[in-house]
This record gives sequence, C-alpha cells and structure tokens, in this order.
Amino acid sequence: MPHKIGRGVGAGIFISFTPFFGFHFLGAALIAWIIRGNIVAALLGTFAGNPLTTPFIAALSVGLGREILGIRGGLNPHRIFGEFSRAGSELWNNMLAPFTDRIAHWDSLAGFYHEIFLPYLVGGLVPGLIAAVIGHYMTVPVIRAHHRRREKKMAARIAKLNAHMTPETTRTPQNDRFPPDRSG
Repeated sequence: MPHKIGRGVGAGIFISFTPFFGFHFLGAALIAWIIRGNIVAALLGTFAGNPLTTPFIAALSVGLGREILGIRGGLNPHRIFGEFSRAGSELWNNMLAPFTDRIAHWDSLAGFYHEIFLPYLVGGLVPGLIAAVIGHYMTVPVIRAHHRRREKKMAARIAKLNAHMTPETTRTPQNDRFPPDRSG
C-alpha cells in the first residue's frame, strides 16, 4: 500500500513537469493507473506544479529541452508564459474561425510548438522523472510511519476496551442463559 501511494505521488509530480496545462489531473490519473499507483495520491502529487514552482519548472524544462534539441538562446519564465498565452488565444481564435468571420492563423502556433512546447516536453522528462522518483521514495516512509502509528493507536484502544471488560459485563449467549453464580 505505501508503494502504491508513492507511485501515485510520483505520477502527479512527473506530469507537473510537462506543458500539458489543464490536463495534469487527467494525465496524472492515467499514469497512476498504468503503473498501478494510487489515483488520489497522483492528483495530490500534481500540486508540485503550483504558482510558486511552475515558473522554475518551466524555465528548467524549456532551457534543458532547447539545449537537448540544439536550439540556441534561453527564455525567461515571463516570456514562456507569454508565448503560452499567445498560443492559447490563437488556438481559440482558430477553433472559432469556422463558425465566425474570423480567419484561422496557424503560423505562430507552429513557431510556439518548435520554440516552446516541444523543448518544454523534452526538457521536462529528465527532471520530472528525477523529481517523481524522489517524491516516491520520500512518500513511502511517511505512509509507513502513518500506518504504524495508526496500528499502535488501534491496539491501544483495543487493550483499553479489553481492560474495562469483566466477565460480568461481557455478554455472551452463555451469560444470558445462566446468571453468574454468586452463592459463594
């Protein structure tokens, strides 16, 4: 059970290093299901990619991906998210174009894909995998400690209940038929 939860947390952390914003929950659940991890833990693991950490994750992933793919020049997080915003707006415009008088433009989406999205995807694999493994191996001992503590508390409750129970207060079918002998 602890390893299943750890695998789920790792899946959530891993997907946080990808550029699939808006699909991290779905991706985490899918990866957790494939590796037989806990899906709820995977959803919680996605919070590794939050407003405080995402700029660092994005800068690291895009920078590493651009280096791996041989694309020169680094990008700061502000520019990366500006490009995501611009691509999202253009994609929305292109989706509405068949139903309105708008004209679909795909040229900057192609540039976004090659300059930002693909490097983010490629560059996020290695640090995402490293962070996922670390997250897994940090989660397992915590879950084991929690289970041991819960077992000790349960054993203490059972011992306390058993200590308070006496033969007179213990109801069994035999006690109900024959009252205790008090004749001495």
